Amino acid sequence: MCTVSVIIPTFNRAHTLCRAVNSVLNQTFRDLEVIIVDDDSKDNTEEILRKFNDSRVVYVKHKSNRGAGAARNTGIKNAEGKYIAFLDSDDEWLPVKLEKQLKKIERANNRVGLIYTGFSVLSENGRKILDWTPKIEGRVFDRLLEGNYLGTTSTVLLRRECFDEVGFFDESLKSCQDWDMWIRVARKYEFRCIPEPLVKYYIMRDSISKALKKRFRGHLAVFRKCKEYVSQDSYSRIEYYFKIAKLTFIRILWATGEILLFKILR
Repeated sequence: MCTVSVIIPTFNRAHTLCRAVNSVLNQTFRDLEVIIVDDDSKDNTEEILRKFNDSRVVYVKHKSNRGAGAARNTGIKNAEGKYIAFLDSDDEWLPVKLEKQLKKIERANNRVGLIYTGFSVLSENGRKILDWTPKIEGRVFDRLLEGNYLGTTSTVLLRRECFDEVGFFDESLKSCQDWDMWIRVARKYEFRCIPEPLVKYYIMRDSISKALKKRFRGHLAVFRKCKEYVSQDSYSRIEYYFKIAKLTFIRILWATGEILLFKILR
């Protein structure tokens, strides 16, 4: 048994995976395991991971590509920790991230199920674009219906029992699986935040088009799951329609090859 199980889903990210894994192994908090779930990568991911001579590193490989939600679920099912944290294989943690999150959650009562942090957005070559610092805490269910303000799964630490209460990631969703999960967790638990950018979130060019194509359907799917909680005239529904309109506009720009798309994403 360990205190924290860190789950890293990966697919064809051999060139960034070492950076992600090292950022976990270099945490000031040491009682952890790192579960890398390879979603049937076609690059040299397995060869790269053989270089880690650390008993805390666990490697699991899917026999077929099943998606990020399924990879995270596999990690949860193989985890032994009291707490679960996620790190995307192209992101990176600052060394004190887990230490600060654990201090906060262990001082909180059992109604607090999730601690999230701020993050820095960086270009693929490491140029910082912006820092995002969170402020929203407590009962956040209504706020999450307006959008996924946690930003990325790489910021989150949860109690293991959260998944016993709300279930696993919805593998039928091709996008927004994390948003759907946080909504479900927020129905049962309170959230707390650490108002510091403790994660480096990298924007990778080769994932932009795939993300845009899936995000539109993901927003629709999450909304359909949550529409019973959102009244017809609520701000949440207005905010949702605005997001869908914006995503539709971006998809049109992508389809017509407009260079303006890249200016928006930068």
